[in-house]
Amino acid sequence: MAAITLVLEALLQPGDRLVVTHDCYGGSWRLFDALARKGRFELALVNLADPQALAEALSRPTRLVWIETPSNPLLRITDLREVILNAHAAGALALVDNTFLSPALQRPLEFGADLVLHSTTKYINGHSDVVGGAVVSRDPALHESLVWWANALGLTGSPFDSFLTLRGLRTLDARLRVHQENALALAERLQKHPAVSAVHYPGLASHPGHTLAARQQRGFGAMISFELAGGVSAVRAFVEGVAAFHVGRIAGWCRKPGGASGHHDPCGDVGRGAPGRRHRRRPAAPVGRHRGAGRPGGGHRGRPAARAADRRRAGRGGAMSALVATAETPAQRRIALLGVGTVGRALIERLDALDDPRLRLGLLANSRRRLPVHGQTLPRDWAQSLAQGEAHDGSGLLPDLQPGDIVVDATASAELAAWHPRWLRQGLHVVSANKLGLGGPLLRQHEIRALAGEGRHYGDAATVGAGLPLIRTLRELRAGGDRIGAVVGVLSGTLAWLFDGYDGSEPFSARVRAAVAQGFAEPDPRVDLSGEDVRRKLLILARTAGYPLEHSEVRVDSLLTPAIIAAAPDRLDAALGELDAPLAERAARTARDGRVLRYVARFDAAGARIGLEALAADDPLAVGRGCDNRVAIWSTRYRDRPLQIQGPGAGAEVTAAALLDDLLRIVA
Repeated sequence: MAAITLVLEALLQPGDRLVVTHDCYGGSWRLFDALARKGRFELALVNLADPQALAEALSRPTRLVWIETPSNPLLRITDLREVILNAHAAGALALVDNTFLSPALQRPLEFGADLVLHSTTKYINGHSDVVGGAVVSRDPALHESLVWWANALGLTGSPFDSFLTLRGLRTLDARLRVHQENALALAERLQKHPAVSAVHYPGLASHPGHTLAARQQRGFGAMISFELAGGVSAVRAFVEGVAAFHVGRIAGWCRKPGGASGHHDPCGDVGRGAPGRRHRRRPAAPVGRHRGAGRPGGGHRGRPAARAADRRRAGRGGAMSALVATAETPAQRRIALLGVGTVGRALIERLDALDDPRLRLGLLANSRRRLPVHGQTLPRDWAQSLAQGEAHDGSGLLPDLQPGDIVVDATASAELAAWHPRWLRQGLHVVSANKLGLGGPLLRQHEIRALAGEGRHYGDAATVGAGLPLIRTLRELRAGGDRIGAVVGVLSGTLAWLFDGYDGSEPFSARVRAAVAQGFAEPDPRVDLSGEDVRRKLLILARTAGYPLEHSEVRVDSLLTPAIIAAAPDRLDAALGELDAPLAERAARTARDGRVLRYVARFDAAGARIGLEALAADDPLAVGRGCDNRVAIWSTRYRDRPLQIQGPGAGAEVTAAALLDDLLRIVA
């Protein structure tokens, strides 16, 4: 409330207009209403999800639009981008109360919000021992104004409260992961209970804001509200019948959370859905992270006396108390396969041959169409069905998936790679052959590694070496205390095939055409010849080995000439001839010295570089055949003689096998 007071005092003058979402938090409404009655500002309660109502509200001069999404306690979802754009167009500032999601699950500044407000008492602190709030500003001048007013009004937190809040912030992601797992399990259980007439949780596909929440949030949060068919008397009986949990006002506590909330009683009939409708028969349940043997509701299972009390109450018709005590058996995981090219098709064939009931495809998608899979088996004519499937925009929005489901990214899409951390935040497991996830921006790699932990897996075996134990070996060496000194390797199966046996006696462009024809190279071979694919692989290995390299820190000597880079697709074949003379001359010179050409990637403490090198004919990196990847690793224990790993590093079959290995690890 101090944070809310600070914003009102700093920004609003008598005569200013404040537009507030009509179903905001009861404590906020109470303060807004009281101050408006005293003439401090003009207050308008508006359904921000209604475009016509929003346009009408903003047709009058407005100073500030106050957004709360999800709303408290109805958990309605407001389109942040749309409302903020309209607010700015009307000359108003936009503030988002982000208490229910925290910065871990929603970042309103990314949607253009001017201010973001949090009750740090809740999820950010998470230990129920601090009362506080925070206001975050996009504009430095606005920030300075808020700092001045906070000091003038004495609304600053104490040093020790700030220390405790920072302590809670460090575990925010971990706590919210478990909060959300439990919330979904409880919401699904409530949805099936005969005493419950409605459940309000954005993570349920039935929630009217589910798709919007999936698009603008990084998770669905841990607040649930639900309605009982019996009205107020049923709510009273339910609250009095719960033994292991208690009525409280603190969401986000890491211990046993509150049961039904009294937050909204002061709000009366104002701004609650339909005019005149009260909502006191809706318990609001902040779902905690106390799990007891890993089950939602496990905090209840840890108390035999409470279980016995539940049984006694159940015998008196208190069936709802058992709702908290029992956990839902996890539903079968659904697998969404994104990308049905050669790798995706090979994975489908492997899954079909394996026929493991734990690994059932629930969704197929290419860049234009999606095909939901119903039942236990994939239809034989799936390719034709997909061609006629539902159209989509190619994004990574997967509204039908629930926490615990698995996304397999068998594409090379930069857009989908950016979704990897978002999928993890939504509680989904991710299995990837897409190197742009871990081999893209360093910040994304850090984000993925931070999110992949308890309850969420990120399978990366197919990203480098098509399943060769390269990433796993580096991890295990470091886990055992080794420091990785250097890694040198031939990491491109395509370039390995192109230079295997190449001595300049035949045109290099002819070898490139043969590689494309036999499926050893991409249809546009510039993807391989540029060295960019190798750069991504090297970045993944280097970062795994403890070298936090950015893209620009890897020097790449591309095989492409300016003319080949600029060539239109129908002129590319002719332009490839530019490679023939210079590479033939270099290969002949190298052969006279008793050496061979190989496209090598390497990193050590001095830096990282990729390019064509002349190696001794008996060099370990030169002796492989065909599409083999060859990698040498120097570490503390392999200081004198490197650990060498060699095997097929390209091809749909081995890549699909690596994806399947990761899937099996998740369901094991």
